[in-house]
Amino acid sequence: MNHKTELQKLALGINELLSEYIFLHDTLQRKSNSFLSIFKPINFNELHHKAEEILFKLKDRLLEISKLKKDIKINSEKQFVDCLLEYTQALITTVELYREMVNSLLSKSRGGKLSLRERMTNSKIYEESINNYVNLGQKLNELYKEL
Repeated sequence: MNHKTELQKLALGINELLSEYIFLHDTLQRKSNSFLSIFKPINFNELHHKAEEILFKLKDRLLEISKLKKDIKINSEKQFVDCLLEYTQALITTVELYREMVNSLLSKSRGGKLSLRERMTNSKIYEESINNYVNLGQKLNELYKEL
């Protein structure tokens, strides 16, 4: 049985969640790198809450993809679903790192400690995670064309 349409629908849903995450990421970058951020505090609680919502939806989609994988017999669909699973997991990891970074910044804004070294290490790990899902996304796009 052909599962092309279901796979495309799941992939589009993941892409919508990617767009939501990118908006969050860009919001933090824009607000934290602005002169106005000195005068207008960043609402880290809101960013954390939105990251949690995206994570919940991504994990739900990961389960849907895993269930569908069991029924797939066509080789091109198997390759696609395997890559989609790997991509979704990489995106989950990235959003989790984003959430941790926001939590660290929230703690610092409330008087907690966050050393420059710790922040730089966290940023490096986060950037590597972004590069990972981007690379997987390129592979996924190629496999999508072959469905």
